[in-house]
Amino acid sequence: MTKSAEEINAEKASKPRVDIVPPELMLAAGRGLGYGVQKHGQPPGADGYGTWRIAGTEQAEPLTHYACLLRHLLLWRAGEKFDPESGLSHLDHAAAQLAILLDLVPRAGEVPEPGDPWALPDGLWWGFRRGWQIESADGCSSLWLNDAGRPVGYLLLRDDSEHLIDLLRRRRNAAEPGGQYREAMFRSVATLQEVKRALAEPTDPWALPDGLEWGFRRVWYVQNDSSECLWIEAGKVCGQLQKRPDAEHLIDLLRRRSEVEPKGQVVK
Repeated sequence: MTKSAEEINAEKASKPRVDIVPPELMLAAGRGLGYGVQKHGQPPGADGYGTWRIAGTEQAEPLTHYACLLRHLLLWRAGEKFDPESGLSHLDHAAAQLAILLDLVPRAGEVPEPGDPWALPDGLWWGFRRGWQIESADGCSSLWLNDAGRPVGYLLLRDDSEHLIDLLRRRRNAAEPGGQYREAMFRSVATLQEVKRALAEPTDPWALPDGLEWGFRRVWYVQNDSSECLWIEAGKVCGQLQKRPDAEHLIDLLRRRSEVEPKGQVVK
């Protein structure tokens, strides 16, 4: 049966519009993923991808990359443009972590299907420490069954605590190991709490990677332990540190500090 023009157009409209995806998104993800492969390697069992394709490892846990995605986004929002370790933009790393999550979630089954027997109310997560337990998203409250099978934890104060206790008892009795979740949720919560603490503290806008320090002699310059320098004079970038992989980040810092503190001190 021949399709009408309307049916053909409707079918085309339902397909992903990859032609309008900004190229910079794919380039950013490529930079972040490339650094990840350089750091962690690209093992044969990863199907040509990175280590997150190796089942049973921490890198294969979606929550590991969820926490990393949030960390890079929050640090970028707090004003830190570049990751000190890689020299790449935090947004490059965030794009890479999102790409990994999109690849992992269908594999790990993290998206609850209709009829999920262990579905929890919003704001609660499953965790596993010697036994199954339910955690609040902020990590401050929990509910678990002690060795005697009795419910323990602040979540007993919830109106739906009986439902949660029933879920705990049924999941404990089910033939299901806890290794799928393990400590991933707790690692994620700990990471988020560290980010919150970092955001509460004032950040140094001129922070440099380890091994580098600021100096001022007519103009601002950056110097390493071997007295190799980087500076900008008459609009021209000079110095041996131009060869560093994070030189773009250092040049950006130099330009901004030269504008804000042209004489070696903050302009009032």
